[in-house]
Amino acid sequence: MTRPRSVNLTALPSRIQQHLTGCARRIAFDPRRQRGIEFLGQRQALTLRYRQEQIDHRRQQRAKQQRLVDQIEPCPLDFGKVEHFIEHREQRFAR
Repeated sequence: MTRPRSVNLTALPSRIQQHLTGCARRIAFDPRRQRGIEFLGQRQALTLRYRQEQIDHRRQQRAKQQRLVDQIEPCPLDFGKVEHFIEHREQRFAR
């Protein structure tokens, strides 16, 4: 029968802390991670620029539509001529 090995649990928290600190340093200074952060920053900048361009485009389209609406003038109707046209058609159908 083998005896179980004794483990020093009091030193365990400090060893875990050292291990985590070392991992954190390696991750923080990893060049691949830095490139990833730079890429994310560029992606966010491009996304923001694209959204701003969409907003500007919509704003320009609305302004263009408003200019077109402002240019529309209703056709002036001479109601005397309209009445004459209607009476003329009624007379033709009555025959």
